[in-house]
Amino acid sequence: SVEGSTGLIASLFNGIKVTQSTMSEVMALIDSSNTKLEYSSQELSNASKKLSESSNLQAVSLEETAAAIEEIASTIKQSSANAQKMTTHAQSVTKANEVGKNLAHQTVKSMDELSNEVNSILEAITVIDQIAFQTNILSLNAAVEAATAGEAGKGFAVVAAEVRNLATRSADAAKEIKAIVESATQKANMSKEVTDKMLQGYNALDDNINQTIGLIEEVANATKEQQNAIVQINDTVNSLDKATQENASLASNISVMAQNTQELVEQLKNAVSNTTYNELSKKRICDPALIFTANKLKSDHIVFKDNNFNNCGIGKNFTVKTHNECDLGKWINAHKNEKFAQTQAWNELLKVHEDVHAKVQKTVDLYAVGASNEEIFTYTKDVEQSATKVFALLDKLREINCENKS
Repeated sequence: SVEGSTGLIASLFNGIKVTQSTMSEVMALIDSSNTKLEYSSQELSNASKKLSESSNLQAVSLEETAAAIEEIASTIKQSSANAQKMTTHAQSVTKANEVGKNLAHQTVKSMDELSNEVNSILEAITVIDQIAFQTNILSLNAAVEAATAGEAGKGFAVVAAEVRNLATRSADAAKEIKAIVESATQKANMSKEVTDKMLQGYNALDDNINQTIGLIEEVANATKEQQNAIVQINDTVNSLDKATQENASLASNISVMAQNTQELVEQLKNAVSNTTYNELSKKRICDPALIFTANKLKSDHIVFKDNNFNNCGIGKNFTVKTHNECDLGKWINAHKNEKFAQTQAWNELLKVHEDVHAKVQKTVDLYAVGASNEEIFTYTKDVEQSATKVFALLDKLREINCENKS
């Protein structure tokens, strides 16, 4: 700026300074954002590489898992088929066991019938033995009578002897038959005992078969549940595999985006390196919206001063906007509870801003009463100085705001 300038010339220089400040802060914001973007793009690139690598590893693991699940599913399916065969075999064994039990029952029944028949034979043999005994006695009596008869009884004696021989042979045969029958009876009883034990064995076998069938059914049900679970797991693994492939594709796309971003960062870096800006601007760019708000308020104050000065003239009495009515005043009232409003710089801004409005009003009044140019110039110079202080304090408050946020 030109030292001591006022009016339109001062406004021109102040406008240029506001524009330069805005451009400098925008360039600082671009530079700062570009640095962050460079770091973020590098992080994004690294992350995409890691995601791609982990996705590939996960894809391999999922393929191995899918193969293992397929093998398990095949084994479970075979186990289910074997369980079904075992059930069929067990049912066949049950039927064979029932047939065996029925045959054993029939054997016991036959043995009982045989025992009854043998008892009948024994009774008949007893009768035969008794008859032979009595026949033998009668033959002896006949022989005695024949001997008593002498010659007349010789023939009868021969017959009596033959009868006695037959009786003896009959008694001997009866004894042999009785011995055979008793042996057969003993063996029949032993067979019956064996058959009874067979029945007990069949009954025990029947219980074991039923328990085995129950276990086989449990195994079959468990195998079926495992089959269903394996199907669900297989579906889940397929879904994960699909998601992994999508992640791998996404990682590839992100990698391309990161590379493009890095190229853009490099272009911006080259553009910024070919320009210059005030390094102090970096201290007040944490709030991008406030960059344009603050510089607009500065421009509005220049326009406020110019409009009022342009309307000045002898006899022209009017009242300018107060420090609460202008846009800066409204902004001050809206932000009075902010942390940066609790500082010395804020208090100075309130005082200097109010002073600007008071001095503009004083300048208008001096023009109206036809005061000398020297007196008017004194106040217009004070207005320019106060306005410059307002602009500097706005920058200071933005620096304080950024310090509070860091």
